[in-house]
Amino acid sequence: DPFTIVPGIPIKEKFKHWTKTKIRSEIIDAENADLHNNVEALQFIKENGPDTLINSLSLNMRTWNKKTNSWDNNSSVEKQKEFINKFYKRCSHSYEKPSMVDRGIQVILNSTVWTKNANGGAYKYMKEALGLDEKDDESIGVIINTSMSPWLRAQKTCKRIGLI
Repeated sequence: DPFTIVPGIPIKEKFKHWTKTKIRSEIIDAENADLHNNVEALQFIKENGPDTLINSLSLNMRTWNKKTNSWDNNSSVEKQKEFINKFYKRCSHSYEKPSMVDRGIQVILNSTVWTKNANGGAYKYMKEALGLDEKDDESIGVIINTSMSPWLRAQKTCKRIGLI
């Protein structure tokens, strides 16, 4: 993918073996009844949360480096915030005609920033995980989901936003 997503709450060490493919197949793409009977997946959800009403994540763009055959994260905090703003505009209910809502994405997103002073260790972790310049102490863009309603699982929302 030409971007990377970092959850505000890091995955616990004992679940690091869970790949994106495993998460998609056993949680996102699973029917509710199958998920309910999957003890390992339920434990993953229980321990990695979030169990809060507001969860957060951040995104950063990256480019393909032909010389190394690998992705290079953008290191500019300013460009990261521009990318967050574009993502937010595309997926948010706060804009008049959000294209993802038109396609059935039923999730309520908001955006904020994390600062070094207000968010301390979480700010530092997020910057490192996103590959942003550690010397730049500017705020970083963050997306927050303020709707943790159970109806989201029943809709195709989880699968659709999982594709993003």
